[in-house]
Amino acid sequence: MHCQYLRHIEAKRPSAAEEILAKKKRSPAPESIDSSEETLFIYPFNSSIKSKSIAVRAEDASRLNDGEFLNDTLIEFGLKYVQANAEVRNAALAGQVYIFNTFFYQRLVAKPSKGQANSYEAIKNWTAKIDLFSMKYIIVPINENLHWHLAIITNPGLLLRRANESESDVSLELVDGSGIDEGKSPPANSIVIGSDNEPTKNPKMPFINGSEKPYILCLNSLGGTHSAVFSVLRSYLQQVLLSRKGISMTLTSKEIAGKFSSKCPKQDNLSDCGVYLLHYAEVFLRNPETILDAIVNRTDDKDLCGRHQRQIK
Repeated sequence: MHCQYLRHIEAKRPSAAEEILAKKKRSPAPESIDSSEETLFIYPFNSSIKSKSIAVRAEDASRLNDGEFLNDTLIEFGLKYVQANAEVRNAALAGQVYIFNTFFYQRLVAKPSKGQANSYEAIKNWTAKIDLFSMKYIIVPINENLHWHLAIITNPGLLLRRANESESDVSLELVDGSGIDEGKSPPANSIVIGSDNEPTKNPKMPFINGSEKPYILCLNSLGGTHSAVFSVLRSYLQQVLLSRKGISMTLTSKEIAGKFSSKCPKQDNLSDCGVYLLHYAEVFLRNPETILDAIVNRTDDKDLCGRHQRQIK
């Protein structure tokens, strides 16, 4: 699986980059230098902005062998590559997709450092020059327990519209219905909202346009639900709203629902999770609105992913 995905990438590498790599292969590394630290290439190939570039080294290439896990460098390179190609195919995506680095989620769930109120304090400046709510799709690579999976936040800007609508009745308080004991009434001047539980599938439910609401999608090649991921990312967005927009708004499943794809392709070994993460991102960005509708409505997301998987073989 690793090699198959690499061949897909190799087929599109610019000829200039091939020449650079060929020269590096012909030139033996000095004995005093660890060959595993040798830089194979820097991506994007023609980028002069080092902060947005990523260097792939010889030691990273060894992670492409069967049975090995993709590391942070290869995941970040793969996501940048997928994004660049998606924007070439669909120019409308330019400036609408933001990809967090592979350390973002790990820092977000880590124990706050001494003197910090919460983990958000440690990463709040990571997006100081980025307006997340101007993006249509925010991609979050996640590594938990040595396993890669993917979260995608869609249409976060719609939260701003909801906040503006809420200002028309500031006396109302949002109350999480999951915290109210059975048989008791909610507080006065309150609106009861839902919990993180996934609704029971109803075949008679009408079609939902995924672009009309914000969502958090989770795609995991081992399956399973992701209520913790939903909660963590809602909390993060809630803090960004307050610190960047001055909006105090409690985000629950009512404001931004969490959805997982139970039908997306699954890995058949214990090592290909990183490759599946990249594949999910590539398939989603190829036709984001269609894939979003498929996941939200629980229709043929498996067929869509499978069909694209056959195309890259």
